[in-house]
Amino acid sequence: MVKELSLVLVLVLVAVALLLIGLGWRNRLRRQADIPALPEAPDALGPALAEAEGQYVATTTAGDWLDRIAVHGLGLRTNAGLSVHRDGVLLTAPARVRSSSRWNASPASARKAAWPASSWNRTGSWS
Repeated sequence: MVKELSLVLVLVLVAVALLLIGLGWRNRLRRQADIPALPEAPDALGPALAEAEGQYVATTTAGDWLDRIAVHGLGLRTNAGLSVHRDGVLLTAPARVRSSSRWNASPASARKAAWPASSWNRTGSWS
C-alpha cells in the first residue's frame, strides 16, 4: 500500500510541475506578444563572408541574459546554421521552428566589433 501511495504522490507532483511549467511559458508568450518578428531574409544575399553550423540556444533581452524570448520560435533550442553577409547575419533553423530563417541587418562596423576576423579560423569553426 505504501509503494502505491508513493507512486501516486510522485506522479501527482510531476503532473503539477509540468502544469506550472506550461502555465509559465504561456504567460511569457502573452507578456512578449508585442515583440515584433525579425524581418524575412532578402532574396539576393550575395556570397557569405563566413558560415558556421551549431546549436541555437535562445535569444534573450538586453541586460538580462536569463530572460529568454519565447515568441516567434526564438525560445526553442535547435541545430542551426549561421552565415555572415555584407548586409547582415542570417540564422537558418530546421523547419520545425515556426520561422525557419531570421535576418538581422546590421552595419559592417557592428559585425566587425562583434566578430573580429581573428576569431574565425581556417577549419571553419570559432576559436
